[in-house]
Amino acid sequence: MATGKCKSKILSPSNVDIHGDMARRGPVLSLMLFYVKDLKRSKDFYVRNLGFKKMYGDADYVSVKAPNGVSLGLHKAPGKNVKPSNSEYYFRVDDVDVWYDRLRDKGVRFSQRPKDQPWGDRTAHFKDPDGYQLALQGPLAAKK
Repeated sequence: MATGKCKSKILSPSNVDIHGDMARRGPVLSLMLFYVKDLKRSKDFYVRNLGFKKMYGDADYVSVKAPNGVSLGLHKAPGKNVKPSNSEYYFRVDDVDVWYDRLRDKGVRFSQRPKDQPWGDRTAHFKDPDGYQLALQGPLAAKK
């Protein structure tokens, strides 16, 4: 487990303007929508654990924004059950192991510990409160 205060931050492109020049060149991902069972629980998960910022909220919908500017819409599911997609959503970080320890300390349960992948990234997999497949993704572990 990591000790002390974690100084690792989620990486974000510093030169991406999703509303200006970049958007004129082609489509830019700006919003993903997840249907959730409990808006407060889901909002708290993304804000407290991953550092998202709450942008808007009402009785059926909450918008949170990732540090790199991509928004995640959390919409109250129309029924009692939530059916997460079979897709996976990756969060780029500068150090997978530091973020793994940080999130575990906050109670996030991982289905896969940090692991170097053959394609050149290090990943660790977990789920949000509604079962959406999430992963940390970053550079390979430093050789010791």
